[in-house]
Amino acid sequence: MDIPDFTKAAQMFCLNFLMLNKGVAEGFMEMSAEDKEFWMKVILLFTTLLAEMVSALHNAANCFFYHLIVGWVRDKFFFTI
Repeated sequence: MDIPDFTKAAQMFCLNFLMLNKGVAEGFMEMSAEDKEFWMKVILLFTTLLAEMVSALHNAANCFFYHLIVGWVRDKFFFTI
């Protein structure tokens, strides 16, 4: 699998995806070179987008739990009269 304008890492990621999904791989093999390039761009775009969304949710959850814990500690040990 050698498609120009893609790093080896990106090509290996897509190859791994194809190895795990036989039906998609069979369709990929029948595509023209232009369609293969387009398919790879779409897969990498969606994968990157998904990774960014998961990272953002992770950061939001960490922020939420931080404030939850800080609030609990403040209420439990530091109270105002």
